[in-house]
Amino acid sequence: MWSPRRDWTRPATPCAPFLPAQVLGQLNRALIAQKIGQQFLTAVCAIFRDRTDGEGSGITGVLTTAGHLSALLRHADGEVQEARSRGAVLGGFPDADLASARFTLHPGGA
Repeated sequence: MWSPRRDWTRPATPCAPFLPAQVLGQLNRALIAQKIGQQFLTAVCAIFRDRTDGEGSGITGVLTTAGHLSALLRHADGEVQEARSRGAVLGGFPDADLASARFTLHPGGA
């Protein structure tokens, strides 16, 4: 029996050169290749970078969702912003049509 814990929960490896859509696309291709039947996977993948390098303070990020609603970001002033990303569930379609959203959070944001 296929187990996500056994097959996919491995120590994280640096993936900074890759975009989240590429990471989830590769995972989707692996799931399709395994032909595990009617099992699907939802996921969120994000990469964060520290902005204390002269651009200001806070973090920048890129995220992609697969089978989830877009993430919501709360800024320090209380404003809530939708990080519009999209993608189909993984393992269901050869082309999951994944799109990324870029965002910036300043101190006090979440």
